[in-house]
Amino acid sequence: MSYFEITGYPFTDAGIYALESLIRKDYKDITPEDVRTVMMPVARLYETEPWRKCFQSIFTGDSVYTTPHYIFQGKKKFPDDPAKQKQYAAEKSLNDVVNWWNSLIDGFTPAGDRGTCPICGRRDGTMPVKKAHIPLIGTGKLLNFFPSMMESEFVCPVCLLAVQFMPLNLRYVKVRGKAKFLLYHSHSEKLMRIISKQNIKDIRMQITGEATGVVNYNKGETAFNTSSSLFSLLRELAIIPEVYDIKNPSIVVYEFSNYNQNPPPLRIIHISNSVFDFVIHAERTNKQKWMEVVNRGWWKIEDKKKKKFPDYSKWADNIVYENLLNEQSITDMFYSDEKKKVYGSEELLDLYLREVLNMQNIDSAKRISDALVKYSVDKGGKEEIEKKIKELRNVSNLGAFRRFFLDIAEDERRRGKGLSIPYEDFVKVTEDANSWKTMQDRILYALYEALSKFNNASGGEREDN
Repeated sequence: MSYFEITGYPFTDAGIYALESLIRKDYKDITPEDVRTVMMPVARLYETEPWRKCFQSIFTGDSVYTTPHYIFQGKKKFPDDPAKQKQYAAEKSLNDVVNWWNSLIDGFTPAGDRGTCPICGRRDGTMPVKKAHIPLIGTGKLLNFFPSMMESEFVCPVCLLAVQFMPLNLRYVKVRGKAKFLLYHSHSEKLMRIISKQNIKDIRMQITGEATGVVNYNKGETAFNTSSSLFSLLRELAIIPEVYDIKNPSIVVYEFSNYNQNPPPLRIIHISNSVFDFVIHAERTNKQKWMEVVNRGWWKIEDKKKKKFPDYSKWADNIVYENLLNEQSITDMFYSDEKKKVYGSEELLDLYLREVLNMQNIDSAKRISDALVKYSVDKGGKEEIEKKIKELRNVSNLGAFRRFFLDIAEDERRRGKGLSIPYEDFVKVTEDANSWKTMQDRILYALYEALSKFNNASGGEREDN
């Protein structure tokens, strides 16, 4: 007999995993009595000022967490004592929260085979709810939110209570001055448990120490950029060995605010399985080189803004992060035409090409890159490498890309040299009209890497990013 079941509805599932981490018990084994043991500490946490402020954008309307009427009553009861006013309002509000949660627990029934609850489908929906109870579910006056055209939706007490613990599993960001919250959801129970445990570590510290509100980016620091917060979490996960064997987690991130006045639109962000695997591997095995590439992502920020806001990584868009989320290439972030240098490593670039872009001819690209570097070094050293970089940068279509290699073969024939570029690799690298630009970037990386070695050997100074 189980009360809690994973539903696929992100707000409910986040609450279930939060309960599981708090109680330290598999969600299928959690009983109503178990929930009561963690109810009071969490309710007291919710009554603190940082959490009440967050709830203005999570549960709105006449929510039990945000209604101010007890504050007015406190002012009437203790007109000259602000401390007692706050204490009175907090105690009254705490009683309301606890009494409501107890009433929901009293209505718990085990999960069955079917029911009318639109969230779990395992029990009948008996509790009328609006956006004051579940974020984004709609208000009573806007009937089009509800399929029944009534002033609320009806859900079961178990799902409704689970949603009340959902805020413990949110991440807070402040985008353009507006509070928003990130809710992570995955088909992988293992990954959801790991993420939940990461959040609940912070929650336990808040329960026993100072309350700071919904979990923030990077150990309590507020993030002003969603992608920074997302990749900060991946950085946290990369140091946890249990994450390494998770396959196909299918992560979806919901960026939302439930604020009543002009709420921002819901944003749904998909972290592809290939990007997840690549970033976890890069963070785990070659973090320093990976951060070289990531730091390239800030290069479009004006220097005057960097000086005015030195911690720009919190608020500015990072091209590397944004391109990974939007399934756009980052191959050109591994080298700089302007500074004639490379970032990251060849192994990291090839891993990206293989895992994220799903390129099949990486070995051919590597052999051609190596052959081209050797050809250039043998023919004219640094000057020839610079010449080949310029020629390859000017290539703008697949036909010109092929001609670039054919010209090299013709030059070798005239000089009585053997063909340095294997024909089979040439065919594979130039056969796809959709991937030639990526191959171009891969070869440019090899040329710039060779050029950097010449510059370093001649005592040239290494420039900053």
